[in-house]
Amino acid sequence: MKRNLGIVMGVVLASFSLTACTIGNANVTSTKDDGNTVAQVAESKTDVNTVDDSNAGTDTDDKINTDANDKDSDNTTGENDAASKEDEFKEKIIAESGCEKDDIKAFILDDFDGDGSEEAFAITGDDIDEDFGCVPNSFVWFVSDSKCQKICQGNGIGLGKEIRTMKVGDINYVMIDDYYMSESYSFVYYVADGSLSEAEFSHIGSVWQDEGNPSFFTITHPAYDMMLDNTIGGMPIGHTWKKYYFFYDPEDQKIHEYAGTSIDDKTLEYWVGRDIIGELVPAGDKINDVFMRGNGMIVVNYEHLEDEGSISYYHYIYNLNLRSFVDDMGLETNEEPLPGVYLNCLLPEMASYPEVPGPDGNVWYGQ
Repeated sequence: MKRNLGIVMGVVLASFSLTACTIGNANVTSTKDDGNTVAQVAESKTDVNTVDDSNAGTDTDDKINTDANDKDSDNTTGENDAASKEDEFKEKIIAESGCEKDDIKAFILDDFDGDGSEEAFAITGDDIDEDFGCVPNSFVWFVSDSKCQKICQGNGIGLGKEIRTMKVGDINYVMIDDYYMSESYSFVYYVADGSLSEAEFSHIGSVWQDEGNPSFFTITHPAYDMMLDNTIGGMPIGHTWKKYYFFYDPEDQKIHEYAGTSIDDKTLEYWVGRDIIGELVPAGDKINDVFMRGNGMIVVNYEHLEDEGSISYYHYIYNLNLRSFVDDMGLETNEEPLPGVYLNCLLPEMASYPEVPGPDGNVWYGQ
């Protein structure tokens, strides 16, 4: 799928902002809004009422006390309403599942789609396993005024003991982590017009929102991709975990993935300023991919043929913003190769490919 989005290479990774930049001799400008809006500061004025000292006294004190009592009453009413709705929804879960009240290990109540009606998500299961931080033999429930339904269950050692949320654009996403012995996957749901939907990036890895900018999040995707072991029939072995990067575009109000546009070795050297392949990849090893993402990450994938016929896979990641090599979690590292294969995108249907200028004035486009 070809998306000509003109994403800028010289972004600042800490905020993932896409801006115009100059790298080496390449002057690149964005043809697409980066999604960061200028903060609008509105001045707020508050009228101050001055009380005449001659009228100060019992009447004023009584009014202050009355107002305070009214506010306390309003707060109490709101708390009681919330408690009442929580009890109502929990009773629905108990009736539908046959579980006990103590079996509800996590519960979150809110108006997730802003339509004026509250919904709830809950996790039921065995007692919390504090060693793994999860609920064994667990199920996730969605409850509203009109329905109570079991929507998923833990497939590994259990579901996370907490229900997480993140707001991206105008959508409030609800996340429940499915734990295995050495990895986790986030179930991701949202509510629209009172109806429940599962996000297209649900349960493919662990989802975490960027702390500095809520328009960005990552998915840490696990894979067994270090080697095709010829001694056991070419089975893929070796567990790796790699981050993939996503952003919200306010222009089309959609979430996209920073996908990688394939480039050649000359374009790689043009952007990095050195011959990474010639310097770091062993002679005789096969280059499988070289691509650049719109957030300034360049990946080189290659393979090495072992003596017994097995194939080992390695990659390098170079961050143009840091001018440094980074590891699979995006942290600066040395120039040692990383095991496994980095995909140019995790979700092709959400892929956003950058246009990458080359040294001869040519431009590389994503597929």
